[in-house]
Amino acid sequence: MNTLKYKNLLSPYRIGNHIIKNRMIATASMPFVNLGPEKYPNESFIRNHIDKAKNGAGIVVFGDVMAPNRPERPMDTMDPEEIMQFRLNNPNEFNPDKGWLANSGRPIRFDILTGACQNILSNMVEAIHFYGAKVLLKLRVESPRGFDVSSGNSEDKTEIGSGGAMKRGRELTREQLMGVIEEYGFQSVLAKEMGFDGVYVHMAYGGPLTARLLSPLTNRRTDEFSVETFENRTRFAIMALDKIRERCGKDFITYAIISGEEPEGGYTEEDLIEFAKRFQGHLDMLHLKGKRNDLSHPTGFTKEKYPFLEYAEAVKKAAPDLAVVANGGFNDLDDAENVISSGKADFVGMGRAWICNADYGKLAYEGRNEDVVPCLRCNRCHVSSYYRPWTSVCAVNPKWGMEHRMHYMLKPSEKKRKLAVAGGGVAGIEAALTASGLGHDVTLYEKSDSLGGLLKLYCEASFKWPYKEYLDYLLRKVKESDIKVLTNTAATAELIREGGYDDLILAIGSEAKIPDITGIDSMDVTYVADIYGHESELGRNIVVVGGGQAGVEAGMHLAELGHEVKVLEKFQILAKDAPPLQFYSMFKEAWENTPGFTGITKAECIAVSPEGARYIDENGDEKTVAADSIVIATGRVPLSEEVMSFADLGIRIHTIGDCHLIGDIQTAVRSGFGAAIDI
Repeated sequence: MNTLKYKNLLSPYRIGNHIIKNRMIATASMPFVNLGPEKYPNESFIRNHIDKAKNGAGIVVFGDVMAPNRPERPMDTMDPEEIMQFRLNNPNEFNPDKGWLANSGRPIRFDILTGACQNILSNMVEAIHFYGAKVLLKLRVESPRGFDVSSGNSEDKTEIGSGGAMKRGRELTREQLMGVIEEYGFQSVLAKEMGFDGVYVHMAYGGPLTARLLSPLTNRRTDEFSVETFENRTRFAIMALDKIRERCGKDFITYAIISGEEPEGGYTEEDLIEFAKRFQGHLDMLHLKGKRNDLSHPTGFTKEKYPFLEYAEAVKKAAPDLAVVANGGFNDLDDAENVISSGKADFVGMGRAWICNADYGKLAYEGRNEDVVPCLRCNRCHVSSYYRPWTSVCAVNPKWGMEHRMHYMLKPSEKKRKLAVAGGGVAGIEAALTASGLGHDVTLYEKSDSLGGLLKLYCEASFKWPYKEYLDYLLRKVKESDIKVLTNTAATAELIREGGYDDLILAIGSEAKIPDITGIDSMDVTYVADIYGHESELGRNIVVVGGGQAGVEAGMHLAELGHEVKVLEKFQILAKDAPPLQFYSMFKEAWENTPGFTGITKAECIAVSPEGARYIDENGDEKTVAADSIVIATGRVPLSEEVMSFADLGIRIHTIGDCHLIGDIQTAVRSGFGAAIDI
């Protein structure tokens, strides 16, 4: 008998008459940018959720939906004109002239009142059940427009995360609250009719009414829903949960997410414990999240690896009748197993783990933690950048967002080929691993003494620890493979010709872009990639010219080492190329709280000298900032001339990574994967 390595994580759990086959929950995540004009889930969405079940998830959560066209609805959505007007009044600092909701033609949420949506979701549910998984529908029941739990919340920011102030309006009447409760019941009935096993109720971040009535930050009512007693505070949520059970029966799973605590002035962890005790008997599963929406998606800037585990453990002890879900950055299977075996939680909720690893559950059942691709926690799976194409991507999984197309994009290798890969950075490693896995004979040339390229440099920063885990994973996979690695060997046309290769993949990278700044040719400046490993050679006072993500991260790294750093950025915000959803707010909070780091925006550097840097500020005035060292972080350019030195070999040549198109880890991985399968 082959005993499962992760016998606790993969053990069944009973909720009512439902047997959940294991403790792994694929939480609400999807390639949501992959949507055209359709107002129902397309094949990309459906395939994504079915694959999670196919690969071993015990529970799959699908979200979000709404019933926006219901005549008697107690809530509404904004039409495109209203969205545009909102954007004009509240400029988006990332991209003020291009509203991704207003101009995209995409629906804000799927309308479950339409036959098309119901039909497609019903078929998706049937397919998920085929693989023995349970599936829950994430409800989106909102307040009537222009109303809130209490009046005077117009400047409130407790929809905490990336949204900012939300205009709420007048206090809801009791009758209106009862209407919202009825809506919970109505939408849950629709979910049950479509075959869903239960529903996911949002009670986190101070956003929906269920959360706002719990919180002293937003609730100033004086009726039976006030915050004067715990009974009053939890009354609305319990009534909504009871309505779902009344309409759908006790064997319809109710699953809720809640913040473990709120920012200062809000409810505390002790309050959470009291809430959880009161939810027993009304709720099946409780999923613990962070104080804010953004913090619930941990990044490298998060000090704890699993920052919300303490909430789950506390609720598990205090409310034993609730099935408790731990969440927040779980990817490592050993860690997930420990959570269950130690009794800290009953389930582990994972979103990005299934994005980075489509076969995550399969790896769990096979006990292959070493093959789990680490998540960079970069959150490019939300929105990669406002300045990038509108596609759903994962930095380390080149297939994600394109799973529904893989059946015709992937092609079988016609015969084994002898292949050279020039350049041992991320793109080159991905290409070599993929090609070797397809059975080709692969030789990897790297001009330095070790693999990793720019990645191995950037891993020096403390907040880049997820990237270090990924680099270690790549190096381990190369070591385990049949790839012949030649370090300290720069690929040349002569070497490739002598090797008798059938194909050449060029991943030779890029070089620093030299900006048009007076004095830069006569100054001993340092380009950003060259600071790592040489930080002590720089002076105490440093000016970084270029405030994109790379420049800001370099500045933070240097400041952490004791330097005084000023970053000059010509645009209105720092790191405008960083992922805008969830990630950016945590990134900004991190640099603002790094001693010795100062960002100066709307500052165009015009000259550098031994005394420092001169720049033009937003008013057109010329200013100087003193510096002992100048670091240039104004981007990179492909090594296109070096690429052309291989042009006359007479064999097929593929260019990938930065030597093809300047990008990041995501573009490097996808281009390396694409080139390898195209051989």
